[in-house]
Amino acid sequence: YSVIAVDAKGDIVGFILAQLLRYPDQCEDKGLFTLPEPETVCYILTLGCKQEYRRAGLGSALIDRVKAFAQSTKTCGCVYLHVIHYNTAAIQFYNKNQFEQVRYMDDFYFIEEKYFAAYLYVFYLPNFQPSLWHQWYKGIR
Repeated sequence: YSVIAVDAKGDIVGFILAQLLRYPDQCEDKGLFTLPEPETVCYILTLGCKQEYRRAGLGSALIDRVKAFAQSTKTCGCVYLHVIHYNTAAIQFYNKNQFEQVRYMDDFYFIEEKYFAAYLYVFYLPNFQPSLWHQWYKGIR
């Protein structure tokens, strides 16, 4: 699933690319749900906006489109993504868009001969609940 945002001149100013995955077979991130587990999940591969369009609602509009797509897929349980641990602007953005930080993952990214940690962020769709571990952890934070 992809959405490309263009300005009045037809220039690309933002985009989002997401993929439906069979859960848990195609999903590397296991244990996201209590029972019943969904048949599919929606993974955001990438999201980007030109600098001058950031903090203007475009990123949120793109995220909303993916959420609507995932909800229209009745078997989908969540929209999720990974974000590198030091990208505080992205972390704030996903928090603002109702994503929940579910997991911290050491050495997730390998960039220019270095390993970097990542956070797993999840937006749970109606009728599907986070794992009991996540519910408990969220309750004590």
